Amino acid sequence: MQYDGELLVQVAPGVDAAAVEGMMKSFWGNRSDARLAAYQNMWVAFRSPDGRPLGLWMPGARGMGVPG
Repeated sequence: MQYDGELLVQVAPGVDAAAVEGMMKSFWGNRSDARLAAYQNMWVAFRSPDGRPLGLWMPGARGMGVPG
């Protein structure tokens, strides 16, 4: 993807929208603003194993996304 586009992530059974939001907060918390800038043109769509949407997040901008 070279840091551009949309990534679809299918999570394990039992993972809910709150857990996905926690994963994104952890991702942001472990990176400086300079490192996050590389992800500014990406979106990550999380789905459950049965295809249910669990959130759409922008990894390059802290707090940008829509939970499940």
